[in-house]
Amino acid sequence: MNDAALLGRPAPLFLADVARAADGIRRRIAGRKVVVTGGAGSLGSALVSWLLASTDAAEVVSLDTDENRTAHLSRRTHEHAARFRPEITDVRSAAAVDECRGAVVFHCAARKHVRLTQSVRTDVLAVNFHATRALADAVDPADFVFVSTDKACDPTVWYGQTKRMAEDHVVLRGGRAVRLCNLFRSNGSLGALIEEDVRAGRPVVVPNGVVRHFVSIEEGALAVLLTFAQEPGRYAVDIDKATRWSMIEMAEAMLHAMGSPVELQATPTPIDEKPVEIAVGNRDGSHVEIVRGLLRIDD
Repeated sequence: MNDAALLGRPAPLFLADVARAADGIRRRIAGRKVVVTGGAGSLGSALVSWLLASTDAAEVVSLDTDENRTAHLSRRTHEHAARFRPEITDVRSAAAVDECRGAVVFHCAARKHVRLTQSVRTDVLAVNFHATRALADAVDPADFVFVSTDKACDPTVWYGQTKRMAEDHVVLRGGRAVRLCNLFRSNGSLGALIEEDVRAGRPVVVPNGVVRHFVSIEEGALAVLLTFAQEPGRYAVDIDKATRWSMIEMAEAMLHAMGSPVELQATPTPIDEKPVEIAVGNRDGSHVEIVRGLLRIDD
């Protein structure tokens, strides 16, 4: 499946912006240790691959709890084995905090499944807020980038609320936070589940009346790198540049691309879901400007 073609873009968003900022990014990372939490996930592994291939970091460390994906990442990056160190480590642990001290940190690890996070709130708070706070407090704020979500904008679900709390802490310390919209076909996303259902010949079930904005995994990684190149503060992907789909439109596009005849079923809109996500909300500052393709939100 050609993600770029499905998303309707001839070139990835932020590619030119990161190319212009790349020299500055490389200078800040050269000779240093870089830690990517959630490094074996979709976004984290894309960041790990870019950092190994495009910078002279002394060491790139992936912290993740998924053994299989970590092993897969190690195979994919075998030519950089001398500079890559994968660790099976929970971000809530003291070991994770120690690993991050003195390093540049891209913090991607999170509990993110909206429906599930509503029912395991203590665990979600521990990972999304308390762990973020502990890691951010152990790192020079100038070296910390927190990956957030558009669901942190006027949040209505626990996932978004915990991410907003973490955003606020990071930004108040002088770090950087960036709100991403939906990463198309990332691990565990609806797009990935649709693909799994199609290959298994199961009906595809999606919520009706829900509209989301999508970027590719590569575009999400580029947005995070671009945030690292900015002044400290709160940033967001400009959703007007992303692909706007209802869940049904996304499913239809994927079924067409896969040539699948499976049945498409629509369910009612979840009661606690926003019909449409936004990037900047009522709780944010009134001053928003576009900086190198990102929205900068001043509190």
